[in-house]
Amino acid sequence: MPPGDPSSGHRVAAPVGDGGSVDLPRDRRATFPFTSIRAPSPGVDRLLRIRFDEQFREMSAQRFVDDIFVAGLGVRYVVLGDDFRFGAKRLGDFALLKQVAPQAGFELITMDSYTHKGERVSSTAVRNALARGDLMRAKELLGRSY
Repeated sequence: MPPGDPSSGHRVAAPVGDGGSVDLPRDRRATFPFTSIRAPSPGVDRLLRIRFDEQFREMSAQRFVDDIFVAGLGVRYVVLGDDFRFGAKRLGDFALLKQVAPQAGFELITMDSYTHKGERVSSTAVRNALARGDLMRAKELLGRSY
């Protein structure tokens, strides 16, 4: 049973942004209330609200692991997409997490990208559909109405 499956007994925590990004246009951000309403689902026990400001943007990948994953969320399992990047200049990746996970005290699991009708489902694909006003395509990609 994968972590996050409510019947697995594993607790799930999720970091969410507050919509205050210093470098994303307004249409590329979800507000905290929207994110916090959508994020909690069966098996999500905690949300960590993060202000995306200059200080956060400059956070090193190692500090991200230490402050967000370990101290902030207390993760035991990290499940992430195959293209997940984090930390200043997006220098953190799966390889780094694989290296630090044992000493940080968590297990690392990766997921392959999800595709729908031959297109990789991503936040960029959803944003592009929304920018075109294609709400049906956004719904297909999200699996729910936007």
